[in-house]
Amino acid sequence: MFKTNILVTYVIVNWNVAGHIKKCIDSILCSDGAVNIQIIVVDNNSTDNSKAVLNFYGDALEVIWNQQNQGFAKACNQGISIAIGEFIFFVNPDTVMPQSGIKNFLGFIQNNEDIGVLGPKLVYPNGLLQKACARRSATLTHIFLCRIFQLDRLPLFGQLLDRLLAHPYKYDTIQNVEAVSGASMLIPRKVLDQAGGFSEDFLHTGEDMELCCRIRNSGYSVVYNPELTVIHLHGASSKQKSAKIRIAVNLHISGARYFDKCKSKFSGNIYRASIISLYIPISVLISIIKTVLLKNSVDDLRDSVSIAKHLLFWKAVGS
Repeated sequence: MFKTNILVTYVIVNWNVAGHIKKCIDSILCSDGAVNIQIIVVDNNSTDNSKAVLNFYGDALEVIWNQQNQGFAKACNQGISIAIGEFIFFVNPDTVMPQSGIKNFLGFIQNNEDIGVLGPKLVYPNGLLQKACARRSATLTHIFLCRIFQLDRLPLFGQLLDRLLAHPYKYDTIQNVEAVSGASMLIPRKVLDQAGGFSEDFLHTGEDMELCCRIRNSGYSVVYNPELTVIHLHGASSKQKSAKIRIAVNLHISGARYFDKCKSKFSGNIYRASIISLYIPISVLISIIKTVLLKNSVDDLRDSVSIAKHLLFWKAVGS
């Protein structure tokens, strides 16, 4: 169906979350009657009943059916390639848009042409805030203290550390931030074209932060606006059992690529060395202790060892 005067194109990347994406699409269709929209779904070779669910919507959707899992970044770029909206709204399939719609949110970015990325407030279904909706860019200090040594899990001190290194923002205030979450981000098409879209050499996570970094470096602002609140289940695809090892490994490989691109090759090399020399032995040791204490299963220990083997040889895991 040929569409004209499209203001916003929604791009949704789906992988085996048929139940969630139905709620996502329904929420968009029910909330955005005041805005001319296009909805594009890029399906990454789902094996659940996603095809039946998506086909149900007929001409209301445009679907790209991939024959293999292309990953988030490449799938988003596929969506961009057929998008005709003046603004592109990337939303995860496990998000639910508010009934009030995005008219005011959209108006904010239309009235502020210096904004390159606009992110809403993200909350869990129970209303609790997801701090990833406004965050600082990753640093080696944060990686060492929080990802490797996991000091952010300590009571009181951990909260202070998290606020200092990752989430220093006030979440009830419109403000410039370093990065927003790729689970829900609105970007003008002209800005995406200038930036060249998502970097496709990211395997899992980091691509949204890297895009925000590039857009900020080109002179635009990345802005958090809590006037739009989006419900996000968070990690519906990544929680699938078959994805556990792939995501854990590719997370770190993508992390190194982020530092290569946004910081320096030296930072990327430091990151790789720290994962191999510190993260691997620490994570395996913790897994062994938890297994001995019966807090983890033997299968969990096997997964931990498998992840360590892949990272030791810095070998990505395919879909």
